[in-house]
Amino acid sequence: EGRPPALHGAKVGIATGLVLEMYECLQEANIGQEFLLSAKPGVQPDWEEEIRRVFRQGSGEVLALEQQAGKNDLNAHKLRMEKVIARWDQIQEVLQQAPSAGQVRKLLEEVGGPTQPEQVELSPETVLDSIKYAKEIRARYTVLQLLWDLGLLQTYAKRIVGLE
Repeated sequence: EGRPPALHGAKVGIATGLVLEMYECLQEANIGQEFLLSAKPGVQPDWEEEIRRVFRQGSGEVLALEQQAGKNDLNAHKLRMEKVIARWDQIQEVLQQAPSAGQVRKLLEEVGGPTQPEQVELSPETVLDSIKYAKEIRARYTVLQLLWDLGLLQTYAKRIVGLE
């Protein structure tokens, strides 16, 4: 975009608050076994095109990682969901033990750090893309992959960014 990027640590602090909001959304959803058994992944028909748009010159590496890791593969989704269902109680415990987004933002404010994307000149659209596609840059199972597996990633991302 032709401007200096915000400091990495500032973006990490802001992202921590956003991720904790997703934890809170997941807790509030009170998801039960019936939902888990019928969960459909957040498949996007134009996924590859979106990856090229969002990651630009880095898209080749992201596409190669998907070929290797299969994070968006429907068979892999089934296997992951079996594990999610078996460990749902443990997942709920982790969600409950995490600090709230408000607590983390209060700590950031106390040290003079930014807490909101607009404070580092990130547009809502950039933040939305970041939330929706951050899971694509590592072969790790995070809350973003979980939300994709549950078919909730796009909905929660829009809610958190305020574009719902």
